[in-house]
Amino acid sequence: MGRRRAAAEAPAPDFAGPPGPQLVFHVASGEGNAIIGEHLVARNVVKSKEAFLDAGLTSINPGYYVLPTKIPAALALSKLTERGKKEVVGYLSVPGSRALDGTITTTGKRTPAIYDIIAEASCVRLNGEEHCVSASDLRSTAQNATLDELGVPNWAKKEVAGFPEGVPRDRRLEGLIVGDMNFDPQADPLTILRYLIESTAAQYEELGLLDGAKSLGWTPYQTLVGASLIEREVVFPEDLPKVARVMLNRLAANQPLQFDSTINYVLDKQEVGTSDDDRRNPTLWNTYVRPGLTPSPICSPSYAAIKAMIKPADGKWMYFVTVDDKGTTLFSDTYEEHLKNVETAKANGFIPHEN
Repeated sequence: MGRRRAAAEAPAPDFAGPPGPQLVFHVASGEGNAIIGEHLVARNVVKSKEAFLDAGLTSINPGYYVLPTKIPAALALSKLTERGKKEVVGYLSVPGSRALDGTITTTGKRTPAIYDIIAEASCVRLNGEEHCVSASDLRSTAQNATLDELGVPNWAKKEVAGFPEGVPRDRRLEGLIVGDMNFDPQADPLTILRYLIESTAAQYEELGLLDGAKSLGWTPYQTLVGASLIEREVVFPEDLPKVARVMLNRLAANQPLQFDSTINYVLDKQEVGTSDDDRRNPTLWNTYVRPGLTPSPICSPSYAAIKAMIKPADGKWMYFVTVDDKGTTLFSDTYEEHLKNVETAKANGFIPHEN
């Protein structure tokens, strides 16, 4: 309900003429309608806070909105609460398993790069002109800015600073941007990246990453790496804690992880079942030929993957394989059991028969 006014009280001042130029208006988290109304007045969107409160007290989500100036308060409220979100800008959604570089499978399916997703989310049309931050500018900033400027958390700085030579430096930020966030689309590339990285790190820490890493005997960054590996291995979130246990069991037994997802990270085209040549390629991310974890995440792990990595399932599994296009994954304790599961995957046509 709106603010009740006495019958004899004059209507609150309100705009009634044609709208003025558009602007980007920010609603911060935790702001109530009274504060929002004051900010609308300050930006010349509405004429009075009272008129805005009289229009109603509908809950307004935090974010960035394109609004005309000098509009009736009821129209301003409508634009801030429309569920179609056509006025919302700067909204970013990066699901788990996405990587800074885009991917293409051998079947031709494409997944956009995180840098491209950010660039698209930054686009704003104001007063007939569109402005976007380009993916190339984001990559250049990721390559050249310092870790402090980028907002890389202290717990990741050492490993990120040691990112391998010979790999594009914009990939050193792999795993540090994920989730749903609102950012200022009019900001410069550095400000945008810093905000996204700091927001993601805060969410990781809230999930228990730092204490969870201690319980594993790993650094937080290693835990992030592990979460990214299990993220790319299975379809269903309920399988993630079991894959985390397989990883830990194999590392404890000094066995290579042999995750196909790590090989795919550096391939031009990714495949479900990697080839013998791919598995022999001695890249730093090939867990068939190199022991331990990869030097960096291979994607942005979902929050579910982070939770699974710091709270893995109990079990003696040493192997797993996805056996159909539905994502069914079978786990086994012994290699003999694993070979039977692989044959099931072949019989289903999910992985090719060897020649």
